[in-house]
Amino acid sequence: MRNVLGFIVGSTIIGLMALTLGPSPSEQTEDKQEVSEISATILQTSQEHHSQTVQKQTAAWYRYFDLKEDTEGIQSAPNLQIKPETQQTQKGFTIFRISNHSAQTQALKIQDGSLIMIQEALGPEGNWIPVEYWDYDWGFGSEFGELHLKPQHSVRITAPKFEGDFKTKFRLKLKINDTEDLLYSEEFEGMVSVAQFQKPVQAKKTMSYLK
Repeated sequence: MRNVLGFIVGSTIIGLMALTLGPSPSEQTEDKQEVSEISATILQTSQEHHSQTVQKQTAAWYRYFDLKEDTEGIQSAPNLQIKPETQQTQKGFTIFRISNHSAQTQALKIQDGSLIMIQEALGPEGNWIPVEYWDYDWGFGSEFGELHLKPQHSVRITAPKFEGDFKTKFRLKLKINDTEDLLYSEEFEGMVSVAQFQKPVQAKKTMSYLK
């Protein structure tokens, strides 16, 4: 399923990049409709992946979509930035946009069509604790690659909203490359179960908290 969607998203990204060459108004309308349909498919798939209420740590999965040119805030924003789109929310999810405001193309590591990232939250003692983990082996032969984010371009992701009785602040943690380079999003508020701060009893060797 992930490999199929990865092919769909990859094709969509190529099509979106081609829009900058000057398509006709009718072609733009058709492309926008196609992007909307693909986005809806990605959101539905993400919702199925996180459909059950999470009471313990589970593996993260952050499908990316809607790659486009981004000309807002080029002069003032950091080189690479993750921000929530406050007006763009779906049931159980918040949509974030990763923007590249640098002069160079950023190569972001991906696995099976997902950016390699997790969520962290402030625990009861005020320290950042992972509430999900990354798994480098899904058990069916994972595929690794790179998402090349050009200068002044951005891409969207969906982040699950957890449920629970503990209100706290969250942040996204993105692995950029094979070194120890990490990128954190702006902090945002949400709810979580305290049980999600506990690491799995039987940890796999392929599990990672992206340190």
